[in-house]
Amino acid sequence: MRTLSWLGAVGAAIVLFSGTAGAALSHLGPTGVVGTPTAELTADGYYDVALDYIDRDMGGTSLEEWPLRLTVGIREKAELGTSYLRLRNGESLRIVGLNGKAILSRETDSMPALVVGVVYGDSDNFDFGILVPSLVGNVGDMTVTTVYLVATKTLIAPETEYGFYEEIAPTGNVIRGSLGVMYNRYEFEAPGLDQTDSETKPFVSLELIAPGGTAVAIEYKSKEKTISADPISSVVLRHRFAPGFWTQLGLTNAVHTVADDAHEFFFGIQYRWGAVEEDEYF
Repeated sequence: MRTLSWLGAVGAAIVLFSGTAGAALSHLGPTGVVGTPTAELTADGYYDVALDYIDRDMGGTSLEEWPLRLTVGIREKAELGTSYLRLRNGESLRIVGLNGKAILSRETDSMPALVVGVVYGDSDNFDFGILVPSLVGNVGDMTVTTVYLVATKTLIAPETEYGFYEEIAPTGNVIRGSLGVMYNRYEFEAPGLDQTDSETKPFVSLELIAPGGTAVAIEYKSKEKTISADPISSVVLRHRFAPGFWTQLGLTNAVHTVADDAHEFFFGIQYRWGAVEEDEYF
């Protein structure tokens, strides 16, 4: 509760900034917050690429973390993506991922948008103790398979006003909420070790988009008792400086699907390109 109160205070403070923002790729890969997805998709025919940086201290080990992600929108019904998570602590440890998300139903006045998605991460010669303290001293192959279902609903939608040439301008903040469930399966293979763990946990997130487009998002996912000692919790500010170009700044303890015991600041950039130009998107 103390962590949530602190994250809430940070989120309330940074929403004072103004600007424009866009839908972002989570560190996990699919569009979302940081460690959890939402029911949003990369737009049809567009590509989103994002890179972030985090300087971590995990269990007394200093790590530089570089989450790189790329997705493409397909026929307004799905997105496909890939990710590359690099953890550097004197040597480079990598998790290469693939992800896909498909819409099951679109949002209506009374019902939320609903999507199902899969994320697959694989790494060779990985030091398990970096992510799972109970496996310290073991180095081998690791795979993480994630399946999730998430619903996203617009909770508050502003009225709009029309100017010259029928331009549409929002007159208030947009607030969206997401609620989902995530299944994670972890497989560890090393000399003398062949271990599989699985967890199914709920998660929730809330996004506030200001009239100019600046977005603040906060998330929480229940802790996975056999893998992490803490729940995932994050807050992030997103700001658009030019068409198709965004930056973000946030605080998180999410490392792929695992929660670290300490929150660290991160910053990153995202770029979107496609065949035609969008007027605006969140």
